[in-house]
Amino acid sequence: MKRFVICILAVLFSFSMLFAGYKENVTAGVKAYKSKNYAAALKYFRAAYAEKESPKLKQYITMLEKKVQESGDDLLEEAGVDSEFSGWSTKQNVVGLNTVFIFSGVFGLRYERQILNNLGIGLEGGYAWTGGSVSAPEGSSSVSGSGFVAGGFVNWYPQQHALNAWYLGPEFYYYSYSLKYDLTTTDYYYGTTETETINLNYTMITFGGHGGYRWIFDNGIGIDLSLGISMLNAGNIEMAGVKMALTGIIPTFAALASYAF
Repeated sequence: MKRFVICILAVLFSFSMLFAGYKENVTAGVKAYKSKNYAAALKYFRAAYAEKESPKLKQYITMLEKKVQESGDDLLEEAGVDSEFSGWSTKQNVVGLNTVFIFSGVFGLRYERQILNNLGIGLEGGYAWTGGSVSAPEGSSSVSGSGFVAGGFVNWYPQQHALNAWYLGPEFYYYSYSLKYDLTTTDYYYGTTETETINLNYTMITFGGHGGYRWIFDNGIGIDLSLGISMLNAGNIEMAGVKMALTGIIPTFAALASYAF
């Protein structure tokens, strides 16, 4: 019985010492953070996390790692952060112009937000001032019209350097167009011609995956290149009595000029 009581007391003593160390490290870390000594605060919070894991504490550690990364290699080494992480952008938001969309007649803007060190989510929207990729039937004028593009994507960064690194993930886009063209028909027997204005509305959906790399420079300017593959589904589109099935697998490519903040 005596031996059992001693064991219990030893466990309780060890636990109290562990908790005391955790509390002291957290207190010292908060004090160092308030005095803007981020390197010291990071050391204390890491020591506290090693004694007792806490999701909230982990968030503070991640935040402080970003702050010391912005301070240069000396502070990185002082805080115990591998200098390999220096030079990477720590921006959490990226807004970009999709230049590929422009060449296809769409002005599209893309926004991505860092959620975790290895994860970002984004939205993209655009205005189409042409008829997209649909050509007018033989004997008609060129297609004119307008529409919009809206979509979303998720980027996973295996190097843990979101938003500045290699990435891959799924994407989904919705396209809607309103088109108009003049169809001219000729009756060669009577020698007459007739022109009819055709209005057409159609939608398309694409979903697939992509992979690429983003460079973010010190001034926040970024370059983003990616390749992917998507499934296209637009159903049947009827033009001048002719039905066209716009379905299949298509390659995708994005080239963005962006700004990170």
